[in-house]
Amino acid sequence: MNTAFIKTFQVREYECDAYGHLNNANYVRYLHETTLEALNGMSAPLARSGSVDGVWFPHELFVDYLQPAYYSDLLQVQAQIVLQDEGQLIWEYKVHKETVADELVRARLIYGLIDREDGESQPTPPSLVGTIAAEKLIDVEFPRLPPHPTGGPFTRPWFVQWRDVSSDGVVQVSAYLDYLLDFVLQAAAACGWSHQHAMRAGYAAVVRRKWLKIFRPARFGDELQLSTWLSAIKRSSVTRHFTIDRLPGGERIGEAHTLWVGVDLQTGRPVRIPQTWEQDFKSQISSD
Repeated sequence: MNTAFIKTFQVREYECDAYGHLNNANYVRYLHETTLEALNGMSAPLARSGSVDGVWFPHELFVDYLQPAYYSDLLQVQAQIVLQDEGQLIWEYKVHKETVADELVRARLIYGLIDREDGESQPTPPSLVGTIAAEKLIDVEFPRLPPHPTGGPFTRPWFVQWRDVSSDGVVQVSAYLDYLLDFVLQAAAACGWSHQHAMRAGYAAVVRRKWLKIFRPARFGDELQLSTWLSAIKRSSVTRHFTIDRLPGGERIGEAHTLWVGVDLQTGRPVRIPQTWEQDFKSQISSD
């Protein structure tokens, strides 16, 4: 694959969030769908439903959100393999509007081939060995988890629903992003910052960057435990951290980090975090 694979999507109204932006998780759905179609074009029939024994599992994600997309926008996703390793394919992506060159998103997804039953790593299929790798676009490090707040992180149980699982039997990567966003809203509301409160204040927090790593996939019926806390508070941004554990037993199956930027709801421009915000969220701020 010496050239990028390109697929076009039109943003549907139901894919947008309460601010009218294309929902963050739906960008990732576009990326994943583009990857599957590219693999089909590379004579890799395991693209959608896995081979007899193997499943392509997206286990690490980085997304850099540069500009929002809106209802009815036509978006082009450009995907290319930038590196092959044993049992892994590293894909990088650029997303822009069909008639505008400015990028909306840059992203990286690392796919591992795992056994359908036990989740153990599998070798790269012969049909993909020797695929021409393109030049890397993104140089990114996965963040470290900072210490918990003094009283511990904000924690809630979470259950995997049928709608979250793909035909491969594992939770879709975009579903983890849905979990984390719903969980953030709960964490913020617990500190007095419900969505309605933020709207009345004319303030919104939007995602600028997102990192996600899934060590072992979750499956339908699993009970999870999500935990979150904050660090790196600056003038207009803050980083929120997450862990994902499987219950019972507390096996760590994933972690994530999200950089949030405060914006004015009227202008969409970055603004200083409200003065009361840090005091309100004190219980969720890292003790470091």
